[in-house]
Amino acid sequence: MIDSANNLIDFQERPWLWIPPGLCIFITVIAINIFGDGLRDVLDPKNKR
Repeated sequence: MIDSANNLIDFQERPWLWIPPGLCIFITVIAINIFGDGLRDVLDPKNKR
């Protein structure tokens, strides 16, 4: 999907080609990061609560 919006004209005139897949990638990266932080908090033996 991102490859179909690979030139400047598509970026300027048709943002619906790259915004949804870009947002999906962004949300996936943030979700993995939050999951990793939570997992570290649960499994870290040096973590003092």
